[in-house]
Amino acid sequence: MTTRTPSRTKAKRVKMAKRGLSELFNVFVSLIIIIPLLFILLNSFKDSANASKLTLNLDGVSLQNAVENYRFVFEKGNLVPSMMNSFIAVSFSSFFVILLSSMTAFIAARRGTKGMKRMSNVIIAGLTLPGAMVTMYSLLYKIGLAGGNMSMIGAILLYIATGIPFAFFLFLGYIKGVSSEIDEAAIIDGVSPPGLFFRIIMPLLIPVTVTVLIAEAMSVWNDFTVALYFLNDAKRSTAVLSTYLFKGIYSTAWHYMFADIILISLPIIILYVLLQKYFIGGLTAGAVKG
Repeated sequence: MTTRTPSRTKAKRVKMAKRGLSELFNVFVSLIIIIPLLFILLNSFKDSANASKLTLNLDGVSLQNAVENYRFVFEKGNLVPSMMNSFIAVSFSSFFVILLSSMTAFIAARRGTKGMKRMSNVIIAGLTLPGAMVTMYSLLYKIGLAGGNMSMIGAILLYIATGIPFAFFLFLGYIKGVSSEIDEAAIIDGVSPPGLFFRIIMPLLIPVTVTVLIAEAMSVWNDFTVALYFLNDAKRSTAVLSTYLFKGIYSTAWHYMFADIILISLPIIILYVLLQKYFIGGLTAGAVKG
């Protein structure tokens, strides 16, 4: 029968203390995120008088108030067309960001020439460049992609351009971890270059593709600056911009404002919940590999 030495007992206690501190820290961070969400949700279920107090208590919380608040927001907040505009922007920008970034990253990863490395560095440098919105708006206005019916296309092009550097960075790191022997085997079997990428490589990129999808969707859905410049009318307003316009009319009606925030946040929350198991894996793999 063995006995524990004092050093081993002390090491175990230190390990348990570190684990306990880590768990306390995680709980603290979780509360920082959860409490504001709970605050918004509770106050969206209250009447005007209780919601204006901006508290976390349950005074005034009822299903009847919730139904009335959310019904009013749907009717007066221009939510359905604005959310459709956001959905269109998210869909097109995410599709082209994923397509262009993954294809470019595949070529850059497989051709390790100096020219390709320089090109990769130039694309990734886009992560550090500030967005000169006035300059971009002026440029797109001169070519007819801003200030008119084509402004949605101009906004989507900006979303694609700003989304590619981060997506390329993740795809490049992930693809470097995919063995090039897969390419050689596919070519020997007679697979064409497009078939190699779309039939063989692309299915292997599902984790990082989902990560890029969520990141791009969240970025575009929550964007305010581009929408304010390009989509600042009732027909083309996005979900976030509709909340800004709604606040201008009902700035003191906090129960309506909170209901509006919950409704425009719901689609992106649902997307993340459905795909979260791929998100972290793709993010860490894309950042670490290569």
